[in-house]
Amino acid sequence: MMKRGFTIIFALLSAHLALAGTISYDVTASGTNFSITQAETKECDMGCSFALPSFQLPENATASQYTISNITGQPNKIAFNSTGGLTTTLPADTIEIEYALPKEGLKIAKMLTKTLNVGQNNIVVQLDNTGNVDLEEVTVQVNGDGVKTTDKMPVSIQKGKSEFATTVASITTKGTVDIIIKAYSKDRMLAQSIETITVNGPEEQKAEAPKKADAEYAQQKTDELWKQLEEYEKAYLTKKAEGYNVPDVTGTISEAKSEIKRLQLDSEDMTEEAFNRKLNLAAKSLGEISIKLGLAAPKGIGDRLKDNLTVIATTIGLIVSSLTAYGLAKTHIGQKKQ
Repeated sequence: MMKRGFTIIFALLSAHLALAGTISYDVTASGTNFSITQAETKECDMGCSFALPSFQLPENATASQYTISNITGQPNKIAFNSTGGLTTTLPADTIEIEYALPKEGLKIAKMLTKTLNVGQNNIVVQLDNTGNVDLEEVTVQVNGDGVKTTDKMPVSIQKGKSEFATTVASITTKGTVDIIIKAYSKDRMLAQSIETITVNGPEEQKAEAPKKADAEYAQQKTDELWKQLEEYEKAYLTKKAEGYNVPDVTGTISEAKSEIKRLQLDSEDMTEEAFNRKLNLAAKSLGEISIKLGLAAPKGIGDRLKDNLTVIATTIGLIVSSLTAYGLAKTHIGQKKQ
């Protein structure tokens, strides 16, 4: 019985240690004409408190300030108790650490459109990142009676933020349909919900007025396109300046700017379907730029030699032209003197 109890306690202790995180930091004691740094490594889960390390100070010296630096392990918070910051003047102060293990969390906040049509549909869902880490490659998948996902458009969601994710679904059943919405980050399903949609057949579609694009969704998506385009343009100019062989993307960048600008200006009067169609076209232009930037490579010796030869040839041409002009001028002057 005692052995079994010890086993249980050991298992609980092991589980507790497995949840703890390792945090490293330096504490520096400084004063008149001295500065001494001590490295510290601690195990912490949730909340921890540690005393300042002991320092071998110079004889008759007193530390006037203590500083925390070089923090690794990504604690949620690390600070001195008395100041709430990374410096203190109190040798008896304590270092307070709050630590939480990385936790993924995703919430399906709402489905923007619940009235759809038989055929291909863009389904837009708002997702909230409820965890403490950023999420990459977030996609939405929908399934139901006569409802099947045919394409997914991945998005990234920062911790504490929200994003709209779009998925394309083929719908063959009209009427009232229950669908299951599943949200993934890469291949991990983090959330699911059940929604009821109304699917119109061809006869209802003729009578129904086209749905306007959601203003909040349209604004967010155009802002994302502008931000991505700006990053690509900067990357292109940087690679050119660093001497990379970069395919020319200036035309595609100009075209993408026009597409995004038109999309932004016309979004208020566009239907949801038309907006998403234009959005996909602009996204494809950005995709082309991304692919071309990915082909950029540093110039090799041959490329640099070719550039140098071009410069040399141009310089020689200028010299020859100058000498020729000088020769002609000299001959002309000589003939005038005669």
